[in-house]
This record gives sequence, C-alpha cells and structure tokens, in this order.
Amino acid sequence: ASGSDGIWTEVDGVAIYDGDIEVNDVTVGRGSGNIELNTTVGSNALRKNTTGTRNTVVGRSSMYQSETTTDNTAVGYDAMGKNITGNYNTAVGNNSLTSETGSNNVAVGNNSLQNNTGGNNTAIGRNALVSNTGGDENVSVGSGSLFNSTGSNNAAIGYLSGNTLNSGSNNLFLGNNAQPSSDTVSNEVTIGNDSVTTVRMGNGDIVYPSSGGGG
Repeated sequence: ASGSDGIWTEVDGVAIYDGDIEVNDVTVGRGSGNIELNTTVGSNALRKNTTGTRNTVVGRSSMYQSETTTDNTAVGYDAMGKNITGNYNTAVGNNSLTSETGSNNVAVGNNSLQNNTGGNNTAIGRNALVSNTGGDENVSVGSGSLFNSTGSNNAAIGYLSGNTLNSGSNNLFLGNNAQPSSDTVSNEVTIGNDSVTTVRMGNGDIVYPSSGGGG
C-alpha cells in the first residue's frame, strides 16, 4: 500500500517523512542542518548545527550549541550542550561534557567532565573530573574522583579518590578516598585511604609496614 498527504509518503507500510518530526514535544530526526549522517532525539538537540556530521544526539538540549563538530555521541539532558569545537567525544549523563571545547574525551555519569576544555580524558562516575578545565590525558573512575583536579596525566580509581587534588599532575590514586599528600603535588602514587594499615602483595609478602627491618 502507498499513500501521501503532502507531509509524508507511505511506502510498503512505512511512513516516510521529509524532515524531522515532533512527537509529544520530542523532536526526532537529523537536527538542524538536515545532515544525513546525524541522528537526533530530543527537543533542541543539535539545535544550531550547520555542517557537523556523524553525530548521535539523544536528550533535550544536548549538543545545543554545536554547529560544525563531528563524530560526537551525546546522551542525556544538556549533554555536550555548550560544545562548539570539540570532536570525537562521548558524553553519557545529564550535563556531562557541557563545556565549549575539548576533543577525544569520554564522560559517563551526570556532570562528569562538566567544565572540561582538555583532551583525551576519561571520566566515569557522577561528578568525576567535574572541575577539569585544561587538563589532558586524565583517567577518573568513581563518583567524585578527581573532582577538583585541573592537572594532566592523573589517574584515580575509587569513590572520591584524588578529589582534594587541584593543580598537580602525573599522580596515581588507588582506592576509596585515596588522597594526595597536598593539593598541588605531582609524581606521587597513593594506594588506599588513611585507614589502610597493611599493603600486601599477591604472594603474601608485606610491603608496608616493612618487615625487613631496614630504616
């Protein structure tokens, strides 16, 4: 069967629309610019796009400001909402990666990498790396991890791990609430929080406190 009313055409039982459609205030289609390789779902999603392509955008106001950016995936309310020049980003979570710039980033969790302008960062967890501005190549796994960090080359795994660090770089934090010796320290490895009393290797050797009797 086939049919048409000037807005849509039915072909083999499928209604084909020439343009985006709106269902209960939710827009579905390609977004602004009508670029073939874009997919949008949500009111004002990819609202200002002109030439950007290969973007997948789901959520109200997600990628709202983007005009020419490519190869981004944004899922969640206002995800990548202010992005202007960032490419190759993945943002999943409300208000994730909402800053104007930054490429090759992965943000999963509400507010993760919210203020980011750096590149090659990975943040997984609510409020992970939320304060990062120009820091690059950070890995933050756990809610609130590296919350205040603006440095580069830091890695934190665990709830609130490294969240008191500010400008330090090249640090590693492992464990729940593992924190640096100062908020500006660099080149430091922290294993565990201040409740940890023993560090043990898999073969049973005790690393800390030292059992060798050396000073």
